[in-house]
Amino acid sequence: MPSVTSVGSKDIPHREYIASAAFNNSIFNYTTSQNSNFQTVGSLTINPAATSGNCAAGTILRENGKKLYAGVHPNLSDPTTSRTYTYLVGVYCTLSPYIKGFIDPNSPLFSVFSTDKTSHLNIGSEAVDGATGLQDNGAPVYTSGNITSTAGNIVATAGSVTAGGQIRSSTVTPLVVATNATTLNVSAGQLFTLAVNGTTGAVTISISNPVAGAQVYLIITHTAGDTNARVITFGTNIRGLGTLTTGASGGEVYTINFICDGTALYELARTAAETDTT
Repeated sequence: MPSVTSVGSKDIPHREYIASAAFNNSIFNYTTSQNSNFQTVGSLTINPAATSGNCAAGTILRENGKKLYAGVHPNLSDPTTSRTYTYLVGVYCTLSPYIKGFIDPNSPLFSVFSTDKTSHLNIGSEAVDGATGLQDNGAPVYTSGNITSTAGNIVATAGSVTAGGQIRSSTVTPLVVATNATTLNVSAGQLFTLAVNGTTGAVTISISNPVAGAQVYLIITHTAGDTNARVITFGTNIRGLGTLTTGASGGEVYTINFICDGTALYELARTAAETDTT
C-alpha cells in the first residue's frame, strides 16, 4: 500500500488573488519608525522592486496573513498630503517573479482567485480546460443581476461579448464649443451631440483619447430659427466625406457614424438633412 503524506497548512492562508492588469503602482512596502514624540508611526511606499513586467496581468498572489487596517499614510504622488487606506492585506507570489507586499483586496486590479488551494499546490500555470480549451484563470460569472462598472472597461481578450439585448453606452455627451472649436473625447461614450447656431458660428471638431474598435455616433442639430448656414469641419485624424454645411433655414438634424482604429475616426455613414415631421 503506498504511503500517504499529510501536509499541514492550516496556518497558511488559502486566499489568492489574480491581477486583472499590471499592478506595479499598487503593491506597497510598509515600514515603521519613531517620531519626535517617540510614537511608532507607519509608512507606505510603492515596492521598489515592482515593475510592469513582474506585476503583470495574470499574476497570482497569496495572502500571507498580515493585515493593515484603516489609517492615514503619506500620499505617494504628493508627499505634502495624505491618503487613507481602509484595509490592506499582505501577499506574496510563490513563483517567479516572487513579488511581495501589501495590496488593497478591493482594488479593481485584483479578483479573488481561490480560497481553498494550499500553498504546496502552486504551479507555474493553471491547467487548460479540456472542454473549452481555455486556461483556468478564474471562475465564470452567472447572474440574473447587473454587472456594473462605474469606471473601466469590460474586456474579452479572447472570445466575444454577447447579449440577448443591446450592448451599448447609455451616456450622451454634448460637445461644448469654445472659439469655434470643440473636442470629441472618444473614450467618453458612443453618442455625442453638437448644436450649431449663431453663437457657435463655424465649428471645427477634433478628437482626443481614440480607442480602437470604438463606434461613435454624432448628432448635429442646426438650431431652429437660425437663418445662416453653419459649416462644420473635421480636424486631423477624422477621415471621411469632409466638411458638412447645414441649410440656411435652421431646424435640420444630421447624423454621422464613425469607427475608430485607435488613432483616427473613419466615417461609415452620414445622413442628409433631416427635419422633425411630427
